[in-house]
Amino acid sequence: MVVRLGDVVEVTKGPLTGHLGVLTKLEFEYPESCIITRVTVRLEQNTYDGEVWTEKFARLPASSVRVFLMFNRVCKHGFTREELEDIVPDLDDFDKWMSGQTMMICDGYRYNYDTREYEPDCEEAHGSIVYVWDVDRYLKGLKPID
Repeated sequence: MVVRLGDVVEVTKGPLTGHLGVLTKLEFEYPESCIITRVTVRLEQNTYDGEVWTEKFARLPASSVRVFLMFNRVCKHGFTREELEDIVPDLDDFDKWMSGQTMMICDGYRYNYDTREYEPDCEEAHGSIVYVWDVDRYLKGLKPID
């Protein structure tokens, strides 16, 4: 299996089974090895307490996650509108399904709360982005989560 940071994975073993997330760190068996032993995943279930977003992370054995919805995306955060036109069979129905769902705007930068500065995050600005797990849920005929 070929994985890269930013790939969306599903947890397949343990108490977090069924949760989706984004790979944020890969740990290898030894330096310069290609064998991944553990991964860190930013889970999709983030929380907002009115002031601060709290991201939840899980450090898991590599064997307990699987990469899904493998498409060559231009943005590591999700799908652009142009990509959706090739993936989703009925965009009008998808737009209704997405009503009220959270999307993101990729401007090519990410805010670093430690340095209080914006840092490059993507090679370029991609505009409006739909998260991979939303497209996956829609294609599987599931209801929205938000």
